[in-house]
Amino acid sequence: IGASPSFNGANVHHVVWWLWIHLLQFNISNQTLQIEEDSLNKSERPLPSRRISMKTALYLRWTLVPVCWLISWGYSAQTLAASAVLIALTALYNELSAHRGGWFLKNLFNAAGYAAFETGATLVSSKHKVAVALSDHLTAL
Repeated sequence: IGASPSFNGANVHHVVWWLWIHLLQFNISNQTLQIEEDSLNKSERPLPSRRISMKTALYLRWTLVPVCWLISWGYSAQTLAASAVLIALTALYNELSAHRGGWFLKNLFNAAGYAAFETGATLVSSKHKVAVALSDHLTAL
């Protein structure tokens, strides 16, 4: 947050919200991949414990993508770009199995993901009038 162009402590709740919704979509994506392993190691998770079906989890995962983009767009075009990069990295890493490409590729994707998270959070923290920005974007439609 120290690198933020104009940090506003009053926006911390916006940063937490932005991070949480993006982390939720990443975690759902991640947890739909290896149900058998989670059944052995983390049986309390929603999918292995059958508290949610795979179909519902996948529906939620992909529904969260436009939700994340809409929320990000409300902050700025740059925040939307950070969100798009983060979600693209998530799909490449999880659904397209980049995490199986060896230690270097796995670490490269992880570093890029952290950078996208940090960039998005930094951009959100620097916005002063989020409601006005969202209103302006919606009016432009």
